[in-house]
Amino acid sequence: MSNQSPPDRKINRSMGRRLTALIVFMIVALSGTMMVVGYLRFKESAEHYYHRLGETTAAIVALSLDADALPRYLETRAPDQEYEQTMEMIRRAQEKCRGKVFYVFTVADEGINYIYDTEDSEIGEFDPFTSIDPDTGRRKHLYPAETEKQLRAGGRVDTIMGLTQYGWTITVNEPLYGRDGRCLGYVGVDFDVNEVVAELSAYLWQLATIIIIITVFFAAIYLYIIRRIIIRPINIMAKAADSFLLNISKSSQPDDESNILAMKINTGDELQSLAESLKSMVRKIEEYIYSLKLVTIKSETDGLTKLFNRGAFEQRVSAILRLRPEKDQLDAFMMIDVDYFKDVNDQFGHAAGDLVLSECARILRSVVREADVVGRLGGDEFAVFCKNMTSVAIAEDKARLIRAEWLKITPPGAESGITASIGIAFAPQDGRGYQELFAKADAALYKTKEAGRDGFTLSSQL
Repeated sequence: MSNQSPPDRKINRSMGRRLTALIVFMIVALSGTMMVVGYLRFKESAEHYYHRLGETTAAIVALSLDADALPRYLETRAPDQEYEQTMEMIRRAQEKCRGKVFYVFTVADEGINYIYDTEDSEIGEFDPFTSIDPDTGRRKHLYPAETEKQLRAGGRVDTIMGLTQYGWTITVNEPLYGRDGRCLGYVGVDFDVNEVVAELSAYLWQLATIIIIITVFFAAIYLYIIRRIIIRPINIMAKAADSFLLNISKSSQPDDESNILAMKINTGDELQSLAESLKSMVRKIEEYIYSLKLVTIKSETDGLTKLFNRGAFEQRVSAILRLRPEKDQLDAFMMIDVDYFKDVNDQFGHAAGDLVLSECARILRSVVREADVVGRLGGDEFAVFCKNMTSVAIAEDKARLIRAEWLKITPPGAESGITASIGIAFAPQDGRGYQELFAKADAALYKTKEAGRDGFTLSSQL
């Protein structure tokens, strides 16, 4: 049997890492999307809430004020008790609705007059639709032209949001109607959008932080379950399968840790069924391999000596010779005969002859290397192929050692040991194929026999 093992098979076990990364990515993406959508919806809801709050507050204040009495404040230019009570009501309304600025102004043919502003309580003329740039001194409009036109004409406009003298604000203007039903002025309230959103967003980020912590916690638990229930059993089966293939190539027994039949997966699901099916398949494979080995051994080995038979020996030597030899490589092909083996059978019986052949085979296996090929070609004829001998002298020493060891084999009842006749050919000098080397070694063997046996002859001596 071949001692060469197949190259290691590297299995890509990145499924667990990819699954973990995919789950983490999905969780992060979902959490991020939820937070972004939640923030936008939260911001929109906050703006909408303050729109409605401003409208409601300004409307209540507008209904509480006597619009026909407002010109009196402008005429007297002096706050009285009624004015002070009115202003206190407006200040409380501002505190309740948390507006940045609360103001009241009138619109008449002679112009716009400022009645009250929480940032500047002095009464006088005031244009709430324009502002003066402190750097250039130029007056600039705060609202779109159409909106300003409607406001100056005393018309009611929808709540607007834009850049005013107070910054980025939500601005609400509710009309003040006189007894005759005419719009005499406006009650306005401005909310600082940045401040409002920032303040309310703090609660959102606190909530988002809690969501992230909970998400990470459950993600860790989920990944642990995935790894424990799915990835770990798969890795166990993959490792066991690798070990099974490696043990087959090395013809060795698996250890307890990597024995696929000792693999324990008790998940109670499809993975356990798969593991049991894998075990059943391995049992069938092992039975088939065992049967195949028995058939192979029987077909390739000599029944008596357990060496390679003639066909198997030729097949293996030919396979070695087909490989490209190393530089300056020298291979030795030895043909070995037991001298006077027929006399051993005739004098001491076939049982003694079989014992002699078995001992000869044992000695041949002991004196050559594991990588060398030893075979019985038939009868009392043996052959040895020694790969990559460093010199001819080493082959000669090997032949002398075989002769010396065979002399120690004494058949039952005999007085002397067994002698050997050896013929040696070398590759590539004597040939690069099996038949060429066989013919040269066989010719050298007969040269030894003609010289009186009990010796060896090199093919170069022919």
